Amino acid sequence: MDGFADNFMIAFVLFMLCNFISRLINEKANKKLEPEQKLILLELFSGDRTIRFGLLIAIMVLYFAILRFTNLNPEITYTAYIVILTLFVIVTGFRSYIKLKNNSFSASYIRSYITSTTISFAGMIIFLLAII
Repeated sequence: MDGFADNFMIAFVLFMLCNFISRLINEKANKKLEPEQKLILLELFSGDRTIRFGLLIAIMVLYFAILRFTNLNPEITYTAYIVILTLFVIVTGFRSYIKLKNNSFSASYIRSYITSTTISFAGMIIFLLAII
C-alpha cells in the first residue's frame, strides 16, 4: 500500500470509531429519557435533519464545483471547506443545545449530547486532515 492508502484507511477507521463511540453515548443518554421526552426529542429535530443534510450536501457540492471549475488554489479551497464545515457543526450544535435547554432536558442529557457531537465532529476532522 502507498502512503495515501495507509492514511486513508487509518483515517477511515478512526472516523468510524469516533462515530461508533458517539452513537453509544447518544443511545445510553436516550435510554434514560422518559417516553414523553423521547417524543419531544423526535419533534424537535425531525425537520432540522433534512435541512442540515441538504446544507451539508450543498457545502460539499460547492467545494467540488470550486475545485473542478475554478483556478483557485486547492489548499486554500480545502482550508475554507474545513472552516465552513467547522462553523456548520458549531452552529448546528449550538442551535441543538438551545433547543434542548429551552425544552427542559436535563443537564446530564445535554452534556451527553455535546460529548457525542464533539466526538463525531472530531472523527470527521481527523478524517479530513488525515487524507490531505
